[in-house]
Amino acid sequence: MTLKLHNQTTFTQNIEKLVYENNISYLEAISHYMEETKIEPEKVKKLVSPKIRDKIYHEALKLNMFKGKKSNSLPFLDDE
Repeated sequence: MTLKLHNQTTFTQNIEKLVYENNISYLEAISHYMEETKIEPEKVKKLVSPKIRDKIYHEALKLNMFKGKKSNSLPFLDDE
């Protein structure tokens, strides 16, 4: 798979393709993408679309990744 980094739309398409073709989670797809493109997490944070954020959030809920009852955010996706 050729991975391209241009904008949020291209990033989202690449992540969706990785998830679909490899049957992996969105977090795994983003991690794979970062390894393949040698991109820093700070740059990826800006490329993660609301659609992908929502999917990651639901994956995390499903896996009980939130601590406590009041926490409903993943720190690495919070806006600064």
